[in-house]
Amino acid sequence: MGMQRWADFQYKIKQYFGLAKTEIIGIAVSIIILSFIISFRQWGKGDFSLAAGLLNWFNAGLITGLVVVISHAVQRLVGLYHGYRVEYKMWTLGLLAGLFAAFVSYGRVWLLLPGGIVMHHLAGHRLGYHRYGPDHYMWGIISLTGTFAAIFTAFAFKLVSLIIENPLIDRLIFFAVIYALYDLLPFPASTGLKLFYASRLVYIFNAVMVVVLGLLLLTPLHPAITVAISIFVAIVSWLLYYLHFERYLWKGPYAGGWVSKVEAKK
Repeated sequence: MGMQRWADFQYKIKQYFGLAKTEIIGIAVSIIILSFIISFRQWGKGDFSLAAGLLNWFNAGLITGLVVVISHAVQRLVGLYHGYRVEYKMWTLGLLAGLFAAFVSYGRVWLLLPGGIVMHHLAGHRLGYHRYGPDHYMWGIISLTGTFAAIFTAFAFKLVSLIIENPLIDRLIFFAVIYALYDLLPFPASTGLKLFYASRLVYIFNAVMVVVLGLLLLTPLHPAITVAISIFVAIVSWLLYYLHFERYLWKGPYAGGWVSKVEAKK
């Protein structure tokens, strides 16, 4: 069965992993605009310099391109594994809002809202699955893998920065962290909204872990320590959220088993 599943996965990659023309255009436009936003303040120091600006825009394009492509590639692979074809959808309104924020704040504010994904059910590859049709929970989880891909990219280059000191690596780490944090906000096209509606408990745990890990990756702490701290804080936050909020939303015969029968009937 394992070999059959692997063979099916390989076939789905060959058949469905490629990007459609509209997706290529959407990803390219997203990278161009995101790179312009993060390089807005680097068009010369004091005086405007076209050469310096174009060079910094190009470097920013390499950074944003790497993070965006890795994130979406992971989403496509995970989606195909579970029997869904993942399609990238550029969010025009989000990109325009990012450009507006960049011009108004003179590049001090990064509003990174490039887009998200939609999933297409591959019926022939999901025979025998529980919840045969489209699954909102799976949509949220597959979207989340892109967020994790971005934060893992920051983590990997943080390890590289311990050996090689380069300003471009530091900029990549910073962008990947900010990109992941924005992706978890509950905007229409982002991972955050899909994951929140899929499961509030899963959202709280992963959002806290990514936020804490991302912020700690911007400090001098060793990456291994940042992972341990972020997991611990995520677990504590999840428990506090469940005990003080979530369990009261599920009204079973005993109000979740946490109060007496008399109190539950009130």
